[in-house]
Amino acid sequence: MSELKDIQEFAQDIAEAVSAALDMGVEIIDSYLLRIAGTGESKEKVGTIMAMGYICRHALICKQPF
Repeated sequence: MSELKDIQEFAQDIAEAVSAALDMGVEIIDSYLLRIAGTGESKEKVGTIMAMGYICRHALICKQPF
């Protein structure tokens, strides 16, 4: 099980704070591409698996946020 899933409520609070501060959508996914938290359109998709796109692949391989 995902460690982020254990702190999902906290992750959602962080996503909303970052979204408000930067005025942009935020999505937090785990290493299994499970959406843990999100804002905007992504909030409705929390709990679903994300398709592996270029940006996600790059962030996971390089272990750097994007």
